[in-house]
Amino acid sequence: MKLIRFLVTALVGAGVYLLLAASLAPAELALAAGVGLLAALLVSRQFSFSPRILSPVRLLRALLYFPYFLVQMVWANLKIAAVVLSPRLPLRPSIVRAPSQLRTPTGTLLLSSSITLTPGTLTVDAEEDRLYIHCVQASEREDQDPEGTITGGFEKRLKGVSE
Repeated sequence: MKLIRFLVTALVGAGVYLLLAASLAPAELALAAGVGLLAALLVSRQFSFSPRILSPVRLLRALLYFPYFLVQMVWANLKIAAVVLSPRLPLRPSIVRAPSQLRTPTGTLLLSSSITLTPGTLTVDAEEDRLYIHCVQASEREDQDPEGTITGGFEKRLKGVSE
């Protein structure tokens, strides 16, 4: 199990380096391998690792979540741009309490991070079964049904990734 955790950490470290380098030149590949091994030596003991994370179904769901997240991020950017460019600046800030069906800490982390990375929303607090989300412009619908509006789409897709 320690060897698998070490190898996964090395692969993730090398992969992140290659994504940032945006090159597959031989020198970059060699440097990525070195960075991955160094990352694994330094931090692999801090990670708990379960082989079920590498399930092909889970990885496919994670890959399918990414385009959904990007679409939501673009849509939220357009909505915030409209608010900022509006002459009246129609702000309606509020903190919404949204129940969460995700039961794992990883699921809650992914959900709260997704919400926070989406412009106009910020996860302020997370408890066992609910999130407190600050919205720059919360509609009546979001105040009354945050599960159906703010967290619903994210949560439905993240359930297959994290649980």
